[in-house]
Amino acid sequence: MKPSAERPIFPPAYGGFLPVFERLSDAMVELLHGQLLQFERLASSLDWHELAPQGEFEGLGGLTTRGEIVHIVQSELLLRTEAPLEFLRRLAEAETLFLERQHADPGSRPVYRAIVSVGPGLLGHGRLVALAALFFMARIAAARDAEFHWCFLPREQGAVWFDALSVNTIKRFLRAASYREMDGDDVEAAQRLWETLVPDASRAGTLDYHDWTIGAIAPRGGASGSALHFMLNPPVPGERRAMQIGVRRGGAERTRKTILLPDDRICVSALDDPFAPLKPSDLPKLATEPKAGLEGWEPLYFVTPRADRKIVRMADGLLILAGDAIWKSSRQWFIPLPDDVKLAGVVLEDRLLQIAVNAVQAGQDVMRYWAVNLADGHGSIASTMARKVPSAHLFRNQRPWTLPALNWGSSLEVYSSFGKAFLFAEHGWGEAPRFSPLDKEPKLLWSNGVYCIVRDKSEPSEVQALRHTKRRYDRYAIDREAFDADRLFDMVYAPAQRSLAYSVAPGVWTIPPRHPTAEAATLRLEPHETLLAAYGTVQQATARIWSDARYGGKGTVRTMRYDNGVGTLKQAAIKLGPDALSIAKVQLGDDGVWAMTVDEKQAPAELLVYRRKGGAQNCQRFDLQALALEAVRVELSGLRD
Repeated sequence: MKPSAERPIFPPAYGGFLPVFERLSDAMVELLHGQLLQFERLASSLDWHELAPQGEFEGLGGLTTRGEIVHIVQSELLLRTEAPLEFLRRLAEAETLFLERQHADPGSRPVYRAIVSVGPGLLGHGRLVALAALFFMARIAAARDAEFHWCFLPREQGAVWFDALSVNTIKRFLRAASYREMDGDDVEAAQRLWETLVPDASRAGTLDYHDWTIGAIAPRGGASGSALHFMLNPPVPGERRAMQIGVRRGGAERTRKTILLPDDRICVSALDDPFAPLKPSDLPKLATEPKAGLEGWEPLYFVTPRADRKIVRMADGLLILAGDAIWKSSRQWFIPLPDDVKLAGVVLEDRLLQIAVNAVQAGQDVMRYWAVNLADGHGSIASTMARKVPSAHLFRNQRPWTLPALNWGSSLEVYSSFGKAFLFAEHGWGEAPRFSPLDKEPKLLWSNGVYCIVRDKSEPSEVQALRHTKRRYDRYAIDREAFDADRLFDMVYAPAQRSLAYSVAPGVWTIPPRHPTAEAATLRLEPHETLLAAYGTVQQATARIWSDARYGGKGTVRTMRYDNGVGTLKQAAIKLGPDALSIAKVQLGDDGVWAMTVDEKQAPAELLVYRRKGGAQNCQRFDLQALALEAVRVELSGLRD
């Protein structure tokens, strides 16, 4: 493959797509370049006047490389007698100049609509040819100054129409697949949907439609317009794979061309890694400096109470997901929270969800608590508490998208944004609940929503790891300087190995031993790397590391083994793929690696889980907005009083 500096040069007609090509991998660019040069041979099967402006003819003016011979520029005719071979070359390669026809009235607005069949015929090589066909059709539309809209079918939820070829739309196209090819009914349904979405679509004469279908077959039974259909030729030893491309116009085949594909290694590479490696220099809007240190104890975006449960912090509330063992199906509940309400704590044990919030009502700070029973499927309120409290601004500095935990081992405890513990409990029959500081309880240093780390009350040089509901303790001896707010940079606890790691300087991590006389292990990470878990001894330690693409990393999650402080790769990395730039959190799970993508406003967009099986990697996606709309809605009583 060519290095990025030697990428092929696309024809000028594709200049508008250069920002997209820059984001594609070398293999994908090399493949598309060769495909598009061959697709250009099909342009002759489109009548040239179809690409010309429409409307009332006004005169001649300007220059163009398309036109009738009677409008050829006189200097071109001079070449016919002085340099006939050069004249023929320019004519054959569409370099001949013509006077451009001018129109006073542009007439109807041309619109190209392309529909791609993502059935079995689009597996492997067909996917690559179809992508090149989309770029070709988009450039044909651009040559006529026409609108270009496209979608892929069949799709169970119906068509989603796009008006551009961008990195995000290409991602969706490359992921799309169906067990069957689209048919005429699919096409007609998509076109009816398009007409409901586009203004003036129903007004006769305002739009000039040019409908194309792209795929392994040309749909019949109601499908109208034109088609690009293709069929992969059988492999021939020692020769490049070839695809037969047919152009159908008006129900009949107009032409057929053979398009050659590059070496299969390039095709496979283009499908496996369609996008270019992520570079900080290409990301001016994203952080390129080393990540900040520990900003607060609360976990962000989502927590995992158990393997088949997720609590997700949305912009307008909480989304609770309950799935089966491999998350092939799930049930969900949504608890709305107004913008002016601070989430003070949430915990989910089995099907009992407990929530505490801090709100200002009638100028008074109020703490509220609900126990929600999810076992009945409806989310019925089991119990509630409310207590007016002094305006102490306990949650004023709370970070966005936080999911602070509750501790309800022997009593209900709430933690402020500073990690300070408060008792929130029933006081007695007919009396207001208690809400008072627990001065003797240590501050929370870190939490993942289920386990937390606190400083030991009796031994200043030790910390304890405890589970929020059952209070199972592990003790670790750490450097006393780590408790200094200016020194504690980060922490992570691996419950499966019951191992803690902490950092008092950027990139330097310490794994304290379980036995107080043993030596602590030390790891060194790059600025773009995030430690997800670490365990072991000085002689042999293991770490799971996220290489964060937002800070110049590779967008992977890998396992590293350290032998006497020297790191060696232990297993193949999980590749986060084209989503890596929008992933804000990664969490290890028993069933895979979970990640949260966010939008431009840092709001949760999708929850992803990456798994490996038999050497292959797959990614399962959860559209959080769609799940929230489908969820059982649980309204918390008294929240809006």
